[in-house]
Amino acid sequence: MRTIWRSIFRGLLAFGLLALLSCSTKSTCSLDKSLMSVVSESRGLEFVRKVPCKSFSEDEIFEELKRVMFERNDIDELKSEEILYRLLGIIPHDYDYINGLLNAYKGTVKGFYNAGRDYFVLNENVSVSESEEVLLHELTHTLQDQHFGIEKILPKGIASDSLLARMALLEGDAMRSSYIGLNDLNCKFHNLQATLFQAQHIIFLESDIPTGLRLLVAFPQLYGMFYLCEMEKELGPEFLSALFKNLPQRSSQVMHPKRFAQTLRENRKPEFSEISIEEFPNRHFYTAVVGEYTVFSMLAPYLDLDRSLRVARGLEADRVWIADEQMDADSKTRLFIWKSQWSSGGGARDFVNAFLEQRKSLVPEAVVSRRSNGASIVFPKGSIEIIQDGRNVEIEIRKRQD
Repeated sequence: MRTIWRSIFRGLLAFGLLALLSCSTKSTCSLDKSLMSVVSESRGLEFVRKVPCKSFSEDEIFEELKRVMFERNDIDELKSEEILYRLLGIIPHDYDYINGLLNAYKGTVKGFYNAGRDYFVLNENVSVSESEEVLLHELTHTLQDQHFGIEKILPKGIASDSLLARMALLEGDAMRSSYIGLNDLNCKFHNLQATLFQAQHIIFLESDIPTGLRLLVAFPQLYGMFYLCEMEKELGPEFLSALFKNLPQRSSQVMHPKRFAQTLRENRKPEFSEISIEEFPNRHFYTAVVGEYTVFSMLAPYLDLDRSLRVARGLEADRVWIADEQMDADSKTRLFIWKSQWSSGGGARDFVNAFLEQRKSLVPEAVVSRRSNGASIVFPKGSIEIIQDGRNVEIEIRKRQD
């Protein structure tokens, strides 16, 4: 499944996606050899070739973002993912997912590296004081592409949870190079407490972008430096080499780096629980894995931060399916099945309780009926059935299509 924000991440590795530009004296897109040397030394890698730097206006950047989105994505898949995020409660039912997110990037991107066309861009309105940081960041993405291949790290069809994890590695690496180049690297400012403080700020930030979607888009920059700082402590000076040889597969590995580091030290491959696509035999037009961080993102706007993190942490495996059922000649129902496995029966129960609270906040008029093994929810255009069996939870949403 390929999201719009994924296509932008995959094609245009953007710096400062959620930051506001400070427009002062315009900078120039000139590459000082000393900047390349700083990045090369901090990464222990040599540039294979020099990549052109271009100055773009904000309008030119916006047009490039649109071009990449429609060039690298199937519009039907984007619409399917929009349906998923609506059903999860990450975006409202009336939110224009594609145009809304595209517009959110307008005027916020300070620079980007275009992996597909082998050049990087500096926003012409970035101030002189900011330009060095942006150039250091984008030069690091250039090195990543030349030595590891960004298209290999972020291949088409990569699951969203894997995408989030690998983007955290790429962005954390680029942020680290910038801090080193500016003599400003201090991992004390990128610990878990600081990361969660930033997440709290995103939750309370006033924006036209729904809170859950803001959290999803922010993950690589929220967790990237925390992930790298923790892995350096765990694995030592050769940690970056180890991380690019052992790419993370799930957001949980980035959120809990000590567990991932332990498997690398023991030279083991991470073992994940999986829920097979075949477990839902009916015809479906879309299936996906949600993952720990997306569960957090769907709960955090409605529950407190600590509780959302604690509930999401219990997730071990999940899969969703979306299908349409024809009820009669004039009526169609959208069916959403979400099967998940949790670390314990208590963890599964905590998720069910959190999900019910989220639904009541989303649809205040919904009627909830609890039972010993789950719950039923009735709302104006449909219903939800929740069944808990020990560590396993199955959620079935049926929604009438007008």
